[in-house]
Amino acid sequence: MASGTAGDPAHTSPTRPATAEAHQPDSSAGSGAGSAHSDARAWEPQETKRERPGWETAETLEQYWKTRKTFFTEEQRAKAWNETANIVKIYSDELVDRWNKEIDNLLIYAGLFSAIQAAFNVELYKRLTPDPDPDPVLVALQTISAQLSGFAMNRAFVNSTQPSFVLGAVKTPVVPLWVV
Repeated sequence: MASGTAGDPAHTSPTRPATAEAHQPDSSAGSGAGSAHSDARAWEPQETKRERPGWETAETLEQYWKTRKTFFTEEQRAKAWNETANIVKIYSDELVDRWNKEIDNLLIYAGLFSAIQAAFNVELYKRLTPDPDPDPVLVALQTISAQLSGFAMNRAFVNSTQPSFVLGAVKTPVVPLWVV
């Protein structure tokens, strides 16, 4: 080890003072009492004054845009726009791909749902045929109504040789669900 380098000003840090007081530990740390080193200034970084950019001090809009435009070179501006355009393109391509996959899944679901619903509708329509044996009470009521109407023509009974079709109690709430 070279003992001559400890006090050599060439080997000391340019940001800290090269005094003996700066390297000694403070004995009053945490005690709250003053010490012999209380009059020594603590090391503080030097404040550098920077110049404010021209666009912050511009008085007119034309000056603002002129200084703002000349802050970056054309190459820097072109590079920034190219990078931004690439990022936006990648993001939008990924977004469109996700949307296409979602639409594909929805179309598959809709196709399967409509195929299953069509199968159930076919079976339901087979059961919607009128009963082969008409209700005797209904036949009797139609006959009595026809006799009572006499010579007057009732539009409901003109050319009515079959009774009107009425859904059963179980089929009535089910039909709208399958048709919709």
